[in-house]
Amino acid sequence: MSSKLERVMTVLIKNRIIVLGVLGGILLLSIGTGVLYQKKIDQEKEAGLIFDEAWQKVFAVVSDMQQQPNGTYALNHPNIPQAQALYKEGVMDINTLTLDYPNTIAGARAALLLAVIGKQAPLNTLLNDPDLTLAFATEDYFAIVKEKHPKFWGAAIAMTEGIQAEQTFDFAKAITFYQEALALDKANYITDYALVSIARNYETLNNKEKALEYYQQIEDDHPLSSWLSFAMGKVYLLSQES
Repeated sequence: MSSKLERVMTVLIKNRIIVLGVLGGILLLSIGTGVLYQKKIDQEKEAGLIFDEAWQKVFAVVSDMQQQPNGTYALNHPNIPQAQALYKEGVMDINTLTLDYPNTIAGARAALLLAVIGKQAPLNTLLNDPDLTLAFATEDYFAIVKEKHPKFWGAAIAMTEGIQAEQTFDFAKAITFYQEALALDKANYITDYALVSIARNYETLNNKEKALEYYQQIEDDHPLSSWLSFAMGKVYLLSQES
């Protein structure tokens, strides 16, 4: 009897150890997942702040240039030194985001911004900094960025083509590229931006019904989008005009 009891106890102890081991493993996995999730959130926030600052710097220079005669600085314009310094800071921040923050929304959007900036030869040449002049528009550099953002790069290129088409007033072609970006953006890094871009171009083409459809999609499917308020305003205005 004693021997049988000992065997039963031994089995129970072993099973208990196994169960505790499994539960412990699940607990550790949960803790690890929680830590990684929190780390991801913190990384997204940090990248978002860097992106906002970088965008403001680049946008300030571009806006100032557009306000000048012929949309550019004269060679002796007093704003050039300040613009050069600000633009360099912005581009270096974008560079940091694209390379050091892979798989983040801000990092992906920085890659898109970089792709657009890289094609602005007049701006890069005007600032004439050997560290910057088209340095970020080379095939080798973009190959590195593509490696960092493999799930996003196709969408970034399509968005870039769409922006270029829109700048040349080919709005129908721009819509085609933006729709391509929408289809390629599996990670939903710029889905809301692509939707806004499509809606904006349909609105320009006076196709209010299609514009309303895409603005409404932001309101329905992207409640946390930074474009939400803008889209809601557009939905209201276009609905009133219908």
